[in-house]
Amino acid sequence: MIATVTTAAVLTDLLYRVEQHRRALVSEVLARHQLNLTQWMALGVLRKRGVCSMTELAQASAIDRTSLTRTVDGLIARGCVVRSALPGDRRAVIVQISPGGEALASQVGADVEAVERRLLSVLDENRQAGLARDLAKLLSPPTHQTGDVVSRRSRSA
Repeated sequence: MIATVTTAAVLTDLLYRVEQHRRALVSEVLARHQLNLTQWMALGVLRKRGVCSMTELAQASAIDRTSLTRTVDGLIARGCVVRSALPGDRRAVIVQISPGGEALASQVGADVEAVERRLLSVLDENRQAGLARDLAKLLSPPTHQTGDVVSRRSRSA
């Protein structure tokens, strides 16, 4: 029997495949600079925020704590990141991007942006802006939808 494919299934599959394609293209750029995707995500957060605790960096970069420790260790070894104790609370660890890390991130950022611009070039600027608005909606659905899902689950349980 052939299953019926819903629009939602097609769309979520396409979203996944587009992101996998983007990651592959970006990973090629990063490899030329001896970086991986998690290092790049951590550098990006540190560029925007300056100083972060490891917990803040994990949350902002969506990197799990175990991987983040290895990621930060690798960036420290390259001189891209500095780790230190928080003044006044030596138990708390903070990290920040170094001048060398900032220079590297600036260079790599230009290369990554060029790849992402080429990827999106099949859409004109208006379509890109519309798609960005629509995708942002998926990240922050209306609160009543969550309640509807919960209430449906509890009724069916």
